[in-house]
Amino acid sequence: MAALERRNATDRDEDEARRRRAEALLRERGIDPAEVDWAVVPANSASPRPLDHDAAEAFRVHLRRLLDTARGAAETREGAIPSPSHEQTDETDEPALAERRAEALSAACAACRGWCCARGGVHAFLDDASLTRIRRSRPDLDSSDLLAVYEVFLGPTRLDGGCVFQGPTGCRLPRSLRSDTCNDWWCDDLERVRERWHEDGLDPRDTHFLPVLPSPSSPK
Repeated sequence: MAALERRNATDRDEDEARRRRAEALLRERGIDPAEVDWAVVPANSASPRPLDHDAAEAFRVHLRRLLDTARGAAETREGAIPSPSHEQTDETDEPALAERRAEALSAACAACRGWCCARGGVHAFLDDASLTRIRRSRPDLDSSDLLAVYEVFLGPTRLDGGCVFQGPTGCRLPRSLRSDTCNDWWCDDLERVRERWHEDGLDPRDTHFLPVLPSPSSPK
């Protein structure tokens, strides 16, 4: 219990420090933090590095295993094929508002430069469920074809320590080939933003996103 309390206190201190840095950034831009809607998002400061052979080969091994597993699942499961849902918002949203929120969240992720994506490493968060969805959506492609498709998107570089598909301007994979995790997951900062938008009825175009580096020990 004491360890959990210390962890919670550390998280609160980290959040407060990041908020203070974000407020300072707004003031540097001549914006009063009290007069606008704003939110802190993580920031990834990693630089591009060559994609080494071992990392690329480790991804190929991972993908081959998943494709072997997903082949049988895709042939036996029935039902609708789930589609990537990261761009979806609350079903109660007006279509135009939902689109603006999706665009704003995409812009926030771009400003962050993939703090969470870095954990994709050599697996890119791809798992059995993701590959089953992808195989069922492209029944015309066999395992060799899908391996070749993913190979196309392995670029010459990746952000240092990041996912094999994490380029300097974002993910190289089209959304339909990304994992379910990549399509569905939001960091804690953006979850809070989404909740606030829904609770307060805010227009996402009025939200300022401030990328602020978490501390090296922060898991968020």
